[in-house]
Amino acid sequence: MRLTLTGAPVLEADGIRLEVREFGGRKLRLLLAVLVLERHRPMHRDEIADVLWPGNLPTTWAPALRGLVSKVRMLLTATGEPAGGAVTQAFGSYQMELPPPVDVDVESAASEVERAERALRAGEYADACTAAVAAASIVRRPFLAGEEGRWVERQRLLLQSLQTRALHVLGEGRLERGQLERALSAATEAIRVAPFNDAGHRQLMRAHAAAGNWAEALRDYERYRALLVEELGVDPSPDTQSLYLELLRDLQSFPSRCAPQRGSASA
Repeated sequence: MRLTLTGAPVLEADGIRLEVREFGGRKLRLLLAVLVLERHRPMHRDEIADVLWPGNLPTTWAPALRGLVSKVRMLLTATGEPAGGAVTQAFGSYQMELPPPVDVDVESAASEVERAERALRAGEYADACTAAVAAASIVRRPFLAGEEGRWVERQRLLLQSLQTRALHVLGEGRLERGQLERALSAATEAIRVAPFNDAGHRQLMRAHAAAGNWAEALRDYERYRALLVEELGVDPSPDTQSLYLELLRDLQSFPSRCAPQRGSASA
């Protein structure tokens, strides 16, 4: 069984592909995500209701929740598998049970990020990039667009962290492989996702320097320092400041390096 929760949620099993929207609207989509991602534990109906109707609990929430749970059960049954999964209920709590093997896209993304980081540490840069690309392709997709609430925001922060980690590995792997333009692209995207991530800014500086563009690397630092001072009232980390001073010394020692050069574009 495969469950896609990012983008348009889809359930696939035994050659059958079902789009969640065919069985219900946004609340069904949200409930499915909650039950799947929290399936390791029973969730009390009050906790589920707080996720489905954050800060605005309707008076009819109890029957509405029962109706949504019934639709989730219908969705699982529609896979055509007798043991295609179930939502159990006991002591006012619900829990999703899915038979192995089950592939949930956001969980697969987490596994791919971990695989990418292990490969990077081992110096297996091609494998690291492959796993990082696979993870990033998942977490770039929107998660429950239009929904709000603490649970949804927590999941989005987790996916944002995965995206940042994947892009960091991708940038490092491409730098090691001499793919400078692609390394710049990964670092730029990482900064767009997490503007205050020091590692991403250092990677961008190193990528520019590796391409021979010391001046742009130094400008990256100045822009980042100004952003931190303006938004947070702090300076870049000691590691980032040390890299800046190192690049500044290189530029002063070799003035000709300030001229932009074309980076490698190897695949």
